[in-house]
Amino acid sequence: MECNTTDEIKDKKVAFFPQMQQGDIDYLESVRDHEQYPAARCEMNRHVKMYQRSSSQMAESMNRANTRMRVRSSVDLVNATLLLLQMESERFEKQKEYAISCESLLTPRGCNLRTEVLTKVKESDEHFRVRVTRMEAEDPIYYECIVRGGKGGANRIEVADEPDYGFYEVTCDCGVVETQCVPCVHVMAVVKSKQVPHLTPTNVMPNCWSTEIWRKQFPHDEKICCKVDMEYLKMKYQPNDKLRYMPDFVGKRKRGRPKKNARMKSALEIAMRKKKKKKGKGKKKR
Repeated sequence: MECNTTDEIKDKKVAFFPQMQQGDIDYLESVRDHEQYPAARCEMNRHVKMYQRSSSQMAESMNRANTRMRVRSSVDLVNATLLLLQMESERFEKQKEYAISCESLLTPRGCNLRTEVLTKVKESDEHFRVRVTRMEAEDPIYYECIVRGGKGGANRIEVADEPDYGFYEVTCDCGVVETQCVPCVHVMAVVKSKQVPHLTPTNVMPNCWSTEIWRKQFPHDEKICCKVDMEYLKMKYQPNDKLRYMPDFVGKRKRGRPKKNARMKSALEIAMRKKKKKKGKGKKKR
């Protein structure tokens, strides 16, 4: 999961698969690489980035954020839906005000990531040599940078000639930019060399961390108000007669600890069960 390129994934498989049981290997190989490893997914297309999150993490985050609604959905679906709409409107207004109040070029999360990268570069004792070529024959024009030194040999970096929302699109064949969505040490070496004009540690950050992109997600002129309640629904819509509350045999359970290996009888079995006649005591003959 921490590999940044598909070559690193292959090297890990060659190194560790011989030490694993075949059942574990079959389990890992049952899912395709681009569906579970960030590096393999990013290499599907040059525009794919992971943003330090996976699909499962996004789903779990939304589940935690909507816990108040989810605990009510099995009891009252209508009120749970109203609660979800209300929570979404409150979150939208809160994020909009937060985005408007941000005065820096980067979001708070982007500023923290930039600080972490700069700290990592300062603590590193690696020395790099940078060679920059402006590819004017290409469309669009970009800068090709070859960074030599360090533990990885030579790395190739591409820097866009024109900024997008004030940020320059940067790619590196080490894969860190795509999988972690932050500039790598090779990109920072290009910035430090000052051979590419106008590059700074801030504008080489991916533009997804820019405040302007953040504000576009929460437009200042847009406002979400959830004024839907039960009285409004009763007045505007007709009830669905096909919907019913869950029957008693589904909701209720017997008290006490359930028996082991006891099968739960279905409603049909309970309804068709014949009642046994009670044997009464006969009258004694005189």
